[in-house]
Amino acid sequence: AKGDASVIKAAQELLKQSREKCKYWLQVLRKCQEHLLLRCQVSYTQGDQIMACIPELESSRQTINEYHAGATQTLEAVHLIRREKHVQLNTEGQERKLEVTKASLLLVERALAAANTHAQAHMGYKTVMQQIQASGTHVEKATIDSAAELVNQHGRILHLQLQALVQGFMQALPVLDAQGGIIASANASPVA
Repeated sequence: AKGDASVIKAAQELLKQSREKCKYWLQVLRKCQEHLLLRCQVSYTQGDQIMACIPELESSRQTINEYHAGATQTLEAVHLIRREKHVQLNTEGQERKLEVTKASLLLVERALAAANTHAQAHMGYKTVMQQIQASGTHVEKATIDSAAELVNQHGRILHLQLQALVQGFMQALPVLDAQGGIIASANASPVA
């Protein structure tokens, strides 16, 4: 028996909307990647500049979450159409997109953690320097050096995490951009 026509129509509409949403967030993600690529070209010793990536990373995280929500909705709509129309629809491509967004999100989280740790190290160094200036007290050179070394160390880690993230985005974008045959088959006339 053929499925409920109104359910199919609603599912097709949802499919269309979720695809549009994914398309939009994919464009935003491309922009995020461009910004982060520029951050990768900044030397990790340029503390303030590399730390400025925190809002960009947060924006990337939100973008990936939005894309993931759209991609999940797309898959739900496809499953609904498949059930109502009794057609075989290949969902592998769509499931792959969800896997890729999860992996990208993990890379963003790692880079964010590294960025926050680096920011703390940076603040620690600034505090030491402010104490010296404010009180004129003598601070062991070793204390200053270790605070500076901590900033550099975490700067290097952040730099590597940003590079891994940009690399991850480069691999993810073609997968997210791939036009599956889902739409055509989901909108086709039901098999009699």
